[in-house]
Amino acid sequence: VMGLSSKKQYDFRIFAENVYGRSDASEVTALIQTKESDKEKAKKKPYTIDAHGKKIRGRGEKVDNYDAYVFDVFSKYIPQPVDIKTDSVYDYYDILEEIGTGAFGVVHRCRERKTGNVFAAKFIPVSHPMEKTLIKKEIDI
Repeated sequence: VMGLSSKKQYDFRIFAENVYGRSDASEVTALIQTKESDKEKAKKKPYTIDAHGKKIRGRGEKVDNYDAYVFDVFSKYIPQPVDIKTDSVYDYYDILEEIGTGAFGVVHRCRERKTGNVFAAKFIPVSHPMEKTLIKKEIDI
């Protein structure tokens, strides 16, 4: 069965269907709890919460002049296809201060560990697999 949430309880009824038709439903099964997903099993980095209940992802290092980071991005970088990774963003980037919030998420300044390049990263909280699918489709566009 696809699309179930991890660590939730479900009960099932079974039907059989073939060229002759569909059977009556079976009796309801006992509650079955789904396992924790591999992603949830991965070590989660601890985080703190501010007075408003928001996650604090950034580390110290405040910047007062963001104009120093502004340049013609197309003169320096060639657009590349997006590669969705399932690894933690914290493995590749240092997440710095929050620079904005919106209806769908929070934007932080971040630094790529490999190159030292500074980017903006948008964090969008999703809890349901369907939401993740919709966001991945939006990224593909």
